[in-house]
Amino acid sequence: MRRTTASAVVALVALVAAVTLPGTASAAGGTSPELGIETTGGVIDGGTGYPIVEGTVTCSEAARVRVSGDAVQFSSGAFGMFDAYVDCLPGGPVVWDAVLPHLTGAPFEPGELSVSTRASAGAGGVERFDTVTLGFTLVG
Repeated sequence: MRRTTASAVVALVALVAAVTLPGTASAAGGTSPELGIETTGGVIDGGTGYPIVEGTVTCSEAARVRVSGDAVQFSSGAFGMFDAYVDCLPGGPVVWDAVLPHLTGAPFEPGELSVSTRASAGAGGVERFDTVTLGFTLVG
């Protein structure tokens, strides 16, 4: 029994040691970029009724970043999803925005939306998440 437990502990330690953390060197010699995301605001387009969500991404090295997510408005029952790409460069935040067509019969209205956003980049699949509730106003 002791030998089995010791073997399991050694295997677990080896597994944990093999995990690559964001911003650290991988066994293959490359690095995973450090990545950050922030959802900063948005508006409702008066012509389409679609929200336009905006924010910033940051990275430690140049990377093509996929920004995706969804928004729900509990007061109207509206729901939408988005998917966008942005070229991120180190040294400062890079602005992104995305349009969210509503996927339900209910349109978005001015007011609060709960927005969940995910940024992913790099061969190692580095991901960061941001979930906020924002007030959206009508424009146009």
